[in-house]
Amino acid sequence: MKDLSNVLKSPKLRGGLGEQFLYEILESFLPKDLFKTQYKFKDGNTCDAVVYTERGIIPIDSKFPMENFKLMVTAETQQERDKHKKDFVGQVKKRIDEISGKYILPEEGTTSQAIMYIPSENVYYELVVNTPEIESYSKTKNIIMASPNTLAYFLKVLLVAYQQHELQKHAGKILKALAGIKLDAKKFDEDLDVLSRHISNS
Repeated sequence: MKDLSNVLKSPKLRGGLGEQFLYEILESFLPKDLFKTQYKFKDGNTCDAVVYTERGIIPIDSKFPMENFKLMVTAETQQERDKHKKDFVGQVKKRIDEISGKYILPEEGTTSQAIMYIPSENVYYELVVNTPEIESYSKTKNIIMASPNTLAYFLKVLLVAYQQHELQKHAGKILKALAGIKLDAKKFDEDLDVLSRHISNS
């Protein structure tokens, strides 16, 4: 546990874990053809992941500043806590600006919104419940904040919508297949009747 704790002290390694957890959530809830990881835009910027929808590509970025949040939570005085919270809020706004500026590109087929994945329910709660200015700011920049749980719920809804669309798109084929099954079942019943009569006659 101590070794893991030392690993998580590195922002780069912790960010890598955040990305990995994001990928695992996507793989758990969506077919592989509905998302792509490490999606590269024409200008060379690379988004952690995108989700394909009928209305466009939804960018998802998982890089998130955790250092000042940790300092804020462990602060011993209210003055220190206020200072670190101010720094934390400033960093989060900076990340929101980066995601909005880099990845919301309708000319390249994205939707008008992007998702900022926050890999911690505690941090998400702090932002949504205790820091309303962040939620308001994210809305002005068309950024949706999502925790692991809220992202999973969003993907479930997306998958249901996709499946319903696929059902409508292939309704004719599905009905033909069902008709085929019905015909095969009828033929089976007829064969079974013939066999039954043979057995009875014998």
